[in-house]
Amino acid sequence: MANVTITKFKFTSLTPTSPHTIGEAIVAGQLCYKLADKLMLADCTDATKTDARYVATSDGDADGDVVHAVDIINTTTLEDTGTPFTVGAAYVLSATSGRIAPIADLASTNKLVVLGYGSATNQIRFKLDNTGIAIP
Repeated sequence: MANVTITKFKFTSLTPTSPHTIGEAIVAGQLCYKLADKLMLADCTDATKTDARYVATSDGDADGDVVHAVDIINTTTLEDTGTPFTVGAAYVLSATSGRIAPIADLASTNKLVVLGYGSATNQIRFKLDNTGIAIP
């Protein structure tokens, strides 16, 4: 399997975005966590990077740029123009920075961070669960 490719997307509920300073290059659709008041790309390889509670809604090129992002704790569903999801499948934070992956893609020592579930072929319903569990 492979990382989910998010192309053009929207949130199905009226979800406000807010501006955030970034600490590295970020592309719209990538998952982020906050470190020292800056958004950074989240991944499941390091427990300090697993608090993936933001989805960037704009791009930023470098440290200090400002991007807009949505806090997925307060969001229900992301809808993509493509069909990257499988209905009923669980999706997790990927080992690739900022990406979403099917749960089967997790490897030994990856941290299990469930992002949500495919609710349609073009939708993921967020239900964030940062379990703290390392895959054996």
